[in-house]
Amino acid sequence: MKCNASFYAIMILSVMLASGIPEPLTTIIYMRKKNVERSEVMRGLTLLVIEKALAKFGESVRDKVANELYTKHNCYFPDCYDHPEFLEEALRSVLGNSLGGATETIISELVHNDDEGMRALIRRMDCSRYKSK
Repeated sequence: MKCNASFYAIMILSVMLASGIPEPLTTIIYMRKKNVERSEVMRGLTLLVIEKALAKFGESVRDKVANELYTKHNCYFPDCYDHPEFLEEALRSVLGNSLGGATETIISELVHNDDEGMRALIRRMDCSRYKSK
């Protein structure tokens, strides 16, 4: 059931972003009216941000990171909301010292988010930047 709620949240976020609704607060209010839990919305947002960050490196890199997450931790991109350390490990494994570009994108997309899970993800990605230098 958790996957269905995340999928629903992702679909609504995608439609709203495509419709040009830029305000995260508006999105959250809309999602709450639809009885979608905030954590599910944040998992959906995590998926979108990771996909956007990895798009810069190409589909094969995205697939490798996704495969790394699944084979080592039996999880997917939305699960990185709860386990940012899994994402860091997968990015480091696939991108090596080139992970800075991915972490920069993730941080810039999430930096204005007031959710504690997102702040934990940002902290983890921020630390990754300095480890890779």
